[in-house]
Amino acid sequence: MLDPIIIEDLRDHNLIEDRHPTVETLAGGVSSDVLLIKSGGDAFVLKRALPKLRVAEQWYADVGRNGTEYDCLRFLAHILPESVPTVLHHNPKLNYFCMEYLGSEYSNYKAMLLSGDQQPATARRAAYILAVLHQRSWNNDRVAAKFETTDQFWSLRLDPYLITAARRNPALRKQLRSEADRIAATRVALVQGDFSPKNILVSQHRLVILDCEVAWYGDPAFDVAFFLNHFMLKAVHLLPWFNGLLSLAEEAWKFYQQTLGVARSDKLDERIARLLPMLMLARVDGKSTVEYLCDESKRALIRNFAHQQILDRSQGLLDCIQDWRNTLRLQDPSDEDPVC
Repeated sequence: MLDPIIIEDLRDHNLIEDRHPTVETLAGGVSSDVLLIKSGGDAFVLKRALPKLRVAEQWYADVGRNGTEYDCLRFLAHILPESVPTVLHHNPKLNYFCMEYLGSEYSNYKAMLLSGDQQPATARRAAYILAVLHQRSWNNDRVAAKFETTDQFWSLRLDPYLITAARRNPALRKQLRSEADRIAATRVALVQGDFSPKNILVSQHRLVILDCEVAWYGDPAFDVAFFLNHFMLKAVHLLPWFNGLLSLAEEAWKFYQQTLGVARSDKLDERIARLLPMLMLARVDGKSTVEYLCDESKRALIRNFAHQQILDRSQGLLDCIQDWRNTLRLQDPSDEDPVC
């Protein structure tokens, strides 16, 4: 049920006709209420940040991140208008905004990958948007000032991922903590912060990015590693398809580099290669564990691989992906994950 104050605000801005709209909770609202509102034949999505995330761990965050997401959507709408939903209304005092509803013609990229869809074009489209976001904000003082959200990024990304994984892997505590500190101190470009297949909707003519509430002006290596990590994890989950999924990761990285430009992407390689296995580890030993990996033998495989990669800092990104491919070749491709 909608807060009566929000209902009145929606009425004041002509988004609903009466005080009794149809309200449906949409899937995926871990950090926010995400509601589909229908009134008078119109439909839109309302998103409101939660003070406590819906995860098993105790995980709190500033609800002001809803305003950060709104600002990031506006920036993306300026540089790539079709890449984000149209924002219809924003109320910073009530920590919510309303946006365009994308209907049944859109498919969720995570669901597509889990069903075996391995079209390189989709990975390239996503990589293109990410590269343009970074390119257009690179060394931009105005954007940097707008997204000085380091404390928020620490509480939503660096602490629950790297710092929590460090506490649970004492042998890697120094490396994980050092990397978290390095990322927090880096200022290069606007980081979307949650560039994940679950936050990408795909249609025949459009690819749309959702969930920008972790946006922060910092190290673009985080976005790239965060995105590629999902291909790495799905490769072990879906062993018969591992080679195709890792090829998508390679394709996305190459297209990202091409779009961003070699001058900007050159030194990213080593930072992404260092961070990627740390994020793999964080998705089994951090606060936000990946839900489809419930086979402990596969979680152990990720831990062992991550430990080896983190301790061997001479690897490049493509070397890291190839090492994971070689590791997965030794596994039984007929081994299926049990239903969680």
